[in-house]
Amino acid sequence: MIFVQRRTILDTPELIENGQFANSDDWSFIGSTVIEDGVAKFPNSTNSFLIQYNVVDLTVKNYILKYNVVSTNGNNFRLAGGGSAFGTVTLDSATTGTKTALITSNGTKSSFQLNNNAFIGSLDNVSLKLADSEVPKENNLFVTISERLNLTSNTYLLLVFESDQQHTKSKTILNANSSDVTLNERIDKLILTEGGISTETTDGTVKISVAGFWQYKIYEQTSATNLDETSSDIQQLLEVGKMTVTDTDELTTVEHTNQVTNFIHLNS
Repeated sequence: MIFVQRRTILDTPELIENGQFANSDDWSFIGSTVIEDGVAKFPNSTNSFLIQYNVVDLTVKNYILKYNVVSTNGNNFRLAGGGSAFGTVTLDSATTGTKTALITSNGTKSSFQLNNNAFIGSLDNVSLKLADSEVPKENNLFVTISERLNLTSNTYLLLVFESDQQHTKSKTILNANSSDVTLNERIDKLILTEGGISTETTDGTVKISVAGFWQYKIYEQTSATNLDETSSDIQQLLEVGKMTVTDTDELTTVEHTNQVTNFIHLNS
C-alpha cells in the first residue's frame, strides 16, 4: 500500500468582495453587465466590464481564480487588458460548471477586471486567493519496478491514479533517469509532489482531488509528455497497486472488537 499526504492548505483571505453576487455592492460596471438574481450577467456581445479596484498589491504574485459559469453561449471571457492587474488572460467559459485558473499578476496594476469579450452568459461564485495558500507536499513512493524496467536515456514513467470513490483520475510523468527516481534493484523510490491546480501534468507535481483510497498504475513509456494509457508510446505496465491519500501526516488505523459468535458443528 502506497501512502500519500496531500498539500497543506493555508488560511489566506478571500480577495474578492461579494463574489456570490448577492447584490451590486463592491462591483463597478462598464457596458451592459448587470447583477441580477444572484449572478453577474453579460447579456449581449457589447464590450462590457465587471470591476473591483485595489484587489491586488503591486508585486508579481501567483493567484488561484475560481468561478462558476452558470450559462454561456459557448465563448470565453477574459481578464481585461491595460487596466487589469493580470493583463489580458483568456478564461474558460465555453461550458458551464466550476472552473479554476492559475494566473499571475503583472506588478503594475491593482484592479480585477472581467471582460465579456465574445461571451454572453452569467457567472457566479468568483473567488481570488493567493496561490501560495497551498503548500505542495513531497511524497516518497516505494515500489518494485526496476527488475522489469528497460532503462534507456529516454525512459519515462507514466503514473496514473484513480479514485475508488469518485473514479476520477490524476496523471503525471517522471523521468526514470532523474533525481526523482531512485532504483535499488528491488525496492525503488519515486518522488511525487502533490499540489498545484492540475490533475494532469508532466513534471511529477500533480493534484490529487480527494483523500481516500486510490488505485495506482505505473507504465514505462518513451514519451516525456504522453498521458494516454493506450498510446503507442507505452512500452509496458510495470506495477499496479493500492494507494491511500490523507490530509494528515500520519496514517491511523482503527481496531475493531470481534463480537461474532461462532458455532462449530461436529458429526458424531
